[in-house]
Amino acid sequence: VWKNMKILITGGCGFIARTLFIELIKTGNQVSLLDKKISPFDNTNTVHYIQTDVCDQNMMQYIFENYQFDGVIHLAAISRVVDAENNPQECERTNIGGIYSLLNAIEKSQQKPWLIFGSSREVYGEQLCLPIKENARLLPVNIYGETKVEGERLFSEFAKNYHLNCAIIRFSNVYVNRFDIFDRVIPKFIRTVVAGKTLTIEGGDQ
Repeated sequence: VWKNMKILITGGCGFIARTLFIELIKTGNQVSLLDKKISPFDNTNTVHYIQTDVCDQNMMQYIFENYQFDGVIHLAAISRVVDAENNPQECERTNIGGIYSLLNAIEKSQQKPWLIFGSSREVYGEQLCLPIKENARLLPVNIYGETKVEGERLFSEFAKNYHLNCAIIRFSNVYVNRFDIFDRVIPKFIRTVVAGKTLTIEGGDQ
C-alpha cells in the first residue's frame, strides 16, 4: 500500500483516475490530477488539479520543474475503441504524443519516479487460444490497440534506460462506481438485467 507519497495521475477526469484518487488520499498520499478538461470535483481546495493537455510539452516540462513526484500513473488517452476509430489522428496525438511529452518532461527534470502505464486488453487483438495468456503474442486489430502496444514499448524502454521501476496494466472490462460511463459494457449489462430486459451478447457462441 502506498503511503505519504506524491503521485501524479494523468487523465484525471477519467473514472479510473477519479476512483484511484479517492483511494490514494485515504493513506495520506498527496495526489495531483492532470487533465485537459475542467475539474469534475466540487471542492477544489482538497484537490490539486492541473488543467492542461498532456501533449503540451512546455507545460509538462514546467510541471516537472516545479513539482516533485514519487510516482506517475499515466492514464491519459483516447480510451475507447470507437472514439479512436472515429478520430485516428487524435488517438495517435494523445495516446503516443502524450507519452513522448510526459517522458521527455521526466527526463529533463532528472526526477526518478516509479511509473505505471494504463494499457489495454486490445493489445492482444483476436486470439485463437482462449483464455488468453498474459504472455500471448500482441496482435492488435485496431488503432487503439496499436497505440497501446507502442505505449508499452515507450514506457518499457524509458524505464530500462533510466533504471526506473515500471508496471504496465492491461485493463479489460473495467467497471467502478458512480464515476462509471453508463454505456460501457458492464454498466450496460447491469442496467439491462435490473430493468428485466433480455441480455444480448453480440458475437461468439454465447
